[in-house]
Amino acid sequence: MKTALLLIFGVMYSVSFAQNQYDTTRVISRLNFKLLDWSVIDDESITSGSLKDFLSGEGLEYLAQFSDDEFDLGNLRMTKSFTFLKTSDSLSLSRQGEVINVPPFWATFRIEVPEGSKYESFMNQLQDSYPIIVYAHPNFQLEYFSVPNDTLFAEQQSLHVDSVGIFVDSAWTIETGERWIKVGVFDTGVDSTHEDLKLLTGWYEGQLDSSVTWGVDTEGHGTQVAGIIGARRNNDSTGVAGIAGGNGSDTSGVSLLDFRNGAGGIEFIENWCASIINSVRVPGTYYDWDMNSGEVGSIYQPFYYENAPGYGVHVNNFSSGFRVESYEKNEPNEPQPPGGPAFFNDCDLCFEAFLFSIQNGVVSTASRGNPSIGAGVSPLTYEGPIVYPAGFHDSWVMSTGSSGNDGERLIQGQNTSSLYFSPNGQDIDIIAPGSFDIVKTTESSNVDSTFLYGNFDGTSAAAPHTAGVAALLLSHYNKAFCYSNLNLDPADVEYIIQESATQTQENIDSNGYHPGSGWGRLNAFEALKMIDFPEYQIVHPEMPYIARQTVAVDTISINYDKPLNDIESGPLGAGFPMELNRVYKVVRYKEQLIYDFGEYMLDSTVLLDTWVRHGPTNSGILNNDTMKVYEYVGQMITDSSVVGDYFGIEQMAYIDSIVDDSLIYLSGYYYHFVEIYDDEDINALLYTDDSDPEDYWYPLNPYDPQGEEPKMAYSIYIQDTTLLTRYDFPCSGVNALLDSLASMDDLDIDLDFQVYPNPSAFEVNIVLDANDWIGADLTLIDATGKTVSHVDVTQSKIYTIDTSHLKTGLYFVHLTSPYGGQKSKKWIKQ
Repeated sequence: MKTALLLIFGVMYSVSFAQNQYDTTRVISRLNFKLLDWSVIDDESITSGSLKDFLSGEGLEYLAQFSDDEFDLGNLRMTKSFTFLKTSDSLSLSRQGEVINVPPFWATFRIEVPEGSKYESFMNQLQDSYPIIVYAHPNFQLEYFSVPNDTLFAEQQSLHVDSVGIFVDSAWTIETGERWIKVGVFDTGVDSTHEDLKLLTGWYEGQLDSSVTWGVDTEGHGTQVAGIIGARRNNDSTGVAGIAGGNGSDTSGVSLLDFRNGAGGIEFIENWCASIINSVRVPGTYYDWDMNSGEVGSIYQPFYYENAPGYGVHVNNFSSGFRVESYEKNEPNEPQPPGGPAFFNDCDLCFEAFLFSIQNGVVSTASRGNPSIGAGVSPLTYEGPIVYPAGFHDSWVMSTGSSGNDGERLIQGQNTSSLYFSPNGQDIDIIAPGSFDIVKTTESSNVDSTFLYGNFDGTSAAAPHTAGVAALLLSHYNKAFCYSNLNLDPADVEYIIQESATQTQENIDSNGYHPGSGWGRLNAFEALKMIDFPEYQIVHPEMPYIARQTVAVDTISINYDKPLNDIESGPLGAGFPMELNRVYKVVRYKEQLIYDFGEYMLDSTVLLDTWVRHGPTNSGILNNDTMKVYEYVGQMITDSSVVGDYFGIEQMAYIDSIVDDSLIYLSGYYYHFVEIYDDEDINALLYTDDSDPEDYWYPLNPYDPQGEEPKMAYSIYIQDTTLLTRYDFPCSGVNALLDSLASMDDLDIDLDFQVYPNPSAFEVNIVLDANDWIGADLTLIDATGKTVSHVDVTQSKIYTIDTSHLKTGLYFVHLTSPYGGQKSKKWIKQ
């Protein structure tokens, strides 16, 4: 059954469902990027128009095939969803230094429903407009519900009381938070004027509400979340202490970024997804994609140093969720199709945005949701509707439930003054404090300037506890100002947090994992102890596989319902997107790769564990064949209509075995789409010669000698008391706090400098605007993150670097202040 997603805040959801919780005047649609006029996409002065205005000549030829449609497809009014993206925004860099292809998000538009059209019928017609329309779904609505010297720390029982808290006072003896770890707060906004909060920057595209700005929180929810993660600690006896709020110095404490969802009232997933995409891209992500091959001037060979800003976050917190609801596409009193009613697609754009996030190595924490006890609801067994993003695949997000004032899972009327309980199921990972009487945090002055601190509850409070601990782990283990394979992967963070958790009674009774308490209650101190390097290390081996074999080949049937893009031939993709909502004959290949990590296993080394890293893996999750053929009984089908598995797009590998503590056997799946079935004839769904030929691989063709090699990434967790240093990996790029072209307001760094001439061939001049740069490091860095020149800043305000020996391309002038501030600006060598 197809479902649609209703976005709500994770403070509370009811058991009953409302209808029509989406914008009935607009539809979110992804157009086929190969049929668009790229010059129009890149023209910043053009943000809206008719559909035909955005099509290329080839696209207009396809449009002519729809001239007899019930509505005028070419004259539909539409607006660019992501005006900050251009066709050149094609590559990103993960937090672990992996080069990531950016899907053509810029081909996403908001289409206006024509006056007098029935919404459901219009949606059906859009979905039938392939190949111009790749997918279309409603613009679903966000709903808002409701030992330091910090003077209120004693009231923050969720942090330090052993029986109920997360042992953060002990964790602070190891790590308090570093400025170069960036945490995104996806919420109602964060009050940037609060005395106990220090925002780095933030963003709001304002596509539907231009009055919205970041740094303002008129609802109060986001400021409460931000305070738990990173309220300033040891700051002159002020307020509360955030989990990763630093040691009291201005250069410590994680950087908080405000990705505001809206200004209250109605808000939609279009902006929410835009914020996710922009948050995870890296500042200064500019690459030269294979400039020496291909036809000169080809659209597949652009220069990628144009504006491609991003924020490069390390952790994103979502104290919010999408509730799954069903919406019939057919109008009332109209005939239903055989097998029952059809339904809107899931939020395809949301799935794409989160897949892009995990590929970029970003840790995501999300609230599991908080139902209240009602008639017929048992809090010990109730799961409720699926709530995303907590309900995404376990590899994508850390789903966080609530614990009460006794440290056990929060149950209304038993261990909390809150009016909620923490539900069961859907791969919950961890529970964290979420009871009103033990959680104290910051309050927004935009709501009430009288009360700057207050109590907070629910999984909306629990999730930022997990985000704060994740930020501590990254602060302690990652390389400073660097994207490197040494840095912790989201899979590493999830493993540590799960393995270090404090066992609840539910965990004890179930001998480990429990669907209500996950792996137990969050424990910051034990988590940090697990990465007490160099004795304990998490290593990401980089050696290629030493052997490979095809384990199994099976023919299955897949109901393809997620948009895919072939990335083998370039950053924007060479393959046509597959047609959605069709049943395909697919050959599934199971490949096994063998890797040798013996170089990290000395005689004194103990292998503690291994696990898969999903982001860098390019094999797919297991999709099974469930296609069946049913018989008609009169005008009825005896069960449900003929369907195949909905196609899972998650990147996945599976550990088969470990041999001699040095060899790891991994397997994953690759899919070859070979036929499409005619869904107008039930008999054609059998394997016949009547279907159309197809030739498409996902995630890639592992047998293509010219294509990308299969890769199944993994981590090894080792202990060795004889090691004096960590196994090191170089920087693949610079983890800058800000990118000068990103149009961000920097609240903490007022220093600036000028770079000229730009571009130039023989030299570059750097002019400093203040003496505060004295003692700074001035470096010139190439696009891979390698330092090619270094200057120590003294009294002079002008510095010249000889660049005559450098290759043409993009570089960064990077200044790091002795006071902790830093800035980068781009410079192009001609």
